[in-house]
Amino acid sequence: MLIFTFIYSLVLLLFSAWSYLYVDWHLELLQFSWYKNLQTILWNFSLNQRVLSASFYVLIILILYTLYILFLVILGTSEARTPESKRKGFWTSQNDGAGKTHNINLKYTILLLVLTISILFFSHPALSHDIFNYIMSAKIVTFYHENPWMVMPIEFLKEPMLNFLHAGNKFVLYGPFWVLITLIPSSLGQNNFLLTFGLFKILMLAFYAGSAWLIYRINKEQKNAEAIQNLIFFAFNPLVLIETLSSSHNDIVMMFFVLLSFYLLMKKNFLSSIVYFLFSVAIKYASIILLPLYLFVVYKINKKETIDWEKIFSWAAIFMFIVFLLSPLREELYPWYLIWTLGLIAVTKNHQFFKVFLTALSFG
Repeated sequence: MLIFTFIYSLVLLLFSAWSYLYVDWHLELLQFSWYKNLQTILWNFSLNQRVLSASFYVLIILILYTLYILFLVILGTSEARTPESKRKGFWTSQNDGAGKTHNINLKYTILLLVLTISILFFSHPALSHDIFNYIMSAKIVTFYHENPWMVMPIEFLKEPMLNFLHAGNKFVLYGPFWVLITLIPSSLGQNNFLLTFGLFKILMLAFYAGSAWLIYRINKEQKNAEAIQNLIFFAFNPLVLIETLSSSHNDIVMMFFVLLSFYLLMKKNFLSSIVYFLFSVAIKYASIILLPLYLFVVYKINKKETIDWEKIFSWAAIFMFIVFLLSPLREELYPWYLIWTLGLIAVTKNHQFFKVFLTALSFG
């Protein structure tokens, strides 16, 4: 596993280095002369060596998905000792009775998660400008003391972020709870862009780690033998890693509260569950499609009927996948929207074909 860890870490470092080719031309992250010279070299490379840069990116993606599948295979073969379990494929894991193998794999998975977060925290959001929109929306409140649903960034003519903000002519696109959350890093950042930028990235990695923990806990709550592999299936999917830890999309925040609300519902903590479900809706609205399913579960619990959580989470994943497919009706099919479905299918025991399909789709 040491070789695997080294190669995996190296690829993440290479991706992080590649991401700095695409720092916006009007964004100076550091004021040091050596950094400005280095950034100029990187800009020139990205401008003049586009095919080489694109080829390098494709190679990184290929290696990341190869390692991702290998990771699932390695854990599957180390946990599934019987010939029968091995025939089921790497999506199924069973404890061989020794007990120790499972714990070692969990510890290694956590170690790899920490390593992944630590490396990708320093990557630049090369594939998206959304994090800058988040920062600006919060800044309208904390610095300019205006309403981001009524005032656009472009109205602040002397705002330096307008130089690299790609949505300056839009009102805030998200729900009130999302803006409320972003006021924390915005206030702590004290109008220092680099500090605020780092705090926003920390916010995203915290919700990523929280979502990974919830996926594992929900699987354990269902006594699912595939708990570790489902954790890996979601947390180490390269699309999830890049769009969450590098591009810093807030979809992971919405999904954290969806998972938390259902986890608390499993524990029959109704009030907290309802509050957190409403939080998810008040972040990005897409989770509202789960409301009928959520109310159905509450009704079944009140009637003291047995809940088939496998079916509930399966339908929840299908509902979110439908919203994903219909998203072009609003704007376009953004790849990070697939995080919605990946997070919910990762708390189911079966659906091996659907998981393989989603992995292939995320690669595409």
